[in-house]
Amino acid sequence: MRLLVNGCSYTWGAELHPLGREQKNQETQEERQYREEHVWGGQLARKLGLSEYTNIAVGGGSNIRILRTTISEILKIPDNERKDLLVIVGWSDIFRYEHYYKNAWQKILPNWYNDKINGLDKIADFYYRYMMENTSCIEQFLINCVSLQSFLQAYSIKYLFFLLHSPQQKMK
Repeated sequence: MRLLVNGCSYTWGAELHPLGREQKNQETQEERQYREEHVWGGQLARKLGLSEYTNIAVGGGSNIRILRTTISEILKIPDNERKDLLVIVGWSDIFRYEHYYKNAWQKILPNWYNDKINGLDKIADFYYRYMMENTSCIEQFLINCVSLQSFLQAYSIKYLFFLLHSPQQKMK
């Protein structure tokens, strides 16, 4: 069996990092190993008797990112190995967003510093003012869930979804 997990900082294991870092390139090999073994994905892999698993979560990850990267990661796996795959997704906050800007995907997080130097703050401000609305964010979340579910079912991949953040009112 193969295990693939995706989500935000809870799935990545930020709470287990001794310095609270959420950037993979800032942690030592020892810190990364500890985090990956003790986060819920690592504990589940151990309970299932797996020597390794794949965790593609990132801190501050949006549900759009979870959908995009899960599909991308699965398509890298050879067809004959997908039959033994289990995908577990911890869905994130419905108000998180990402935008392709300056040749990279950029996080747009509610009530979070967005890069004022390269202009992402203007995009984030537009998102907060005009797009961050309960009904549209809930609908987009459901579209993400059904889209990933349909993709996984089309490939006969076993999966489990759970919600790490409960839908809540937009922060004023």
